[in-house]
Amino acid sequence: MRNQFVEYIPENLEEHVLYISLQFETAIHRCACGCMNRVVTPLSEFDWKLIYEGDKVSLEPSILNRFKCKSHYHITKNEVVWC
Repeated sequence: MRNQFVEYIPENLEEHVLYISLQFETAIHRCACGCMNRVVTPLSEFDWKLIYEGDKVSLEPSILNRFKCKSHYHITKNEVVWC
């Protein structure tokens, strides 16, 4: 998954791209399972934390979707790590 820093989240999201808006403290991507659902991860001390590691990013904690797919994964250094 590659990361893309944006001011505003685009309406049409590409697969395998983590869009990050620091201004609006939000990251969003298409579900890693391929179901195409939009996964919104608010960035704050109470929600998800964005970790910069050079040109790669990680999100903590893991992403546990409530979609039909029930996918559960981490985004670690731009890689999807399944739980």
